[in-house]
Amino acid sequence: MKNEETNTEQAILKAAEELFLERGFEQTTTKQIAQRAGCNQALLHYYYRTKDNLFVQIFEEKRRQSLLRPIFSSSIRRHKRSKRESPRWLSCISSSFAKIPVWSRSC
Repeated sequence: MKNEETNTEQAILKAAEELFLERGFEQTTTKQIAQRAGCNQALLHYYYRTKDNLFVQIFEEKRRQSLLRPIFSSSIRRHKRSKRESPRWLSCISSSFAKIPVWSRSC
């Protein structure tokens, strides 16, 4: 049962991240996220409560992934040399922070 719950939570997070990148935070609905994840809205709300919470969860996971990456990995050195653009998710969140009440209140 726990494995099934984890799979559902991961499917919701993946769907939300994809839709936020495709459509933007404001234009994405929880209904769209639930449809893409293959669950109903009630289940999405059971796990995450709000679209804002989903966004924060995705951001925190991306932040954790960044912190766990070795400082001197070849990909980071290549990134600094080539001055490539930031990852797409970073562009998405930077434009969405002000629209999320949780972040607006804390700034």
